Amino acid sequence: KKPEEDGPSSSGAGIPPPRNEREKRLYELRMRMNQGRAANNKEVVEEQKREADPEYAKKQAFKRAREEGEKKDDEDEKPGGGRGKSSGAPEGKSYLMETLETAENKNAKKKKGNPDHFGWDVFNQDSLLRAHEKRIKQVKFDKDAYDEQ
Repeated sequence: KKPEEDGPSSSGAGIPPPRNEREKRLYELRMRMNQGRAANNKEVVEEQKREADPEYAKKQAFKRAREEGEKKDDEDEKPGGGRGKSSGAPEGKSYLMETLETAENKNAKKKKGNPDHFGWDVFNQDSLLRAHEKRIKQVKFDKDAYDEQ
């Protein structure tokens, strides 16, 4: 058993059960301090991991995304949970039930891809279009050159 589960009436860590309101309050404060100390120690360990591992943030983000994905999968498997025949979309066409915002977010994530481009990948269609639009913004209209054409 953990001391938090026992409640104030049991004796945890060699402390006798509280006899009056003052002792009860003191006991509760001690328990809160112990919880805070444990949380602080946990954060110190997490901070040391973050400092030691440069890939720690990526790993944590991947872990959170995987957990959220598992939660969504669990919700979708419940009756009326969103996807499949219960949501009105045919099998394999759940994209028909997506909202505009979710579709745009998915497309933005796909388009973003890997921001680190190397080698010949800098000449892909997206980067060429961006470079072209950037050059067009810098061009000034010349009336004389236009009339000569």
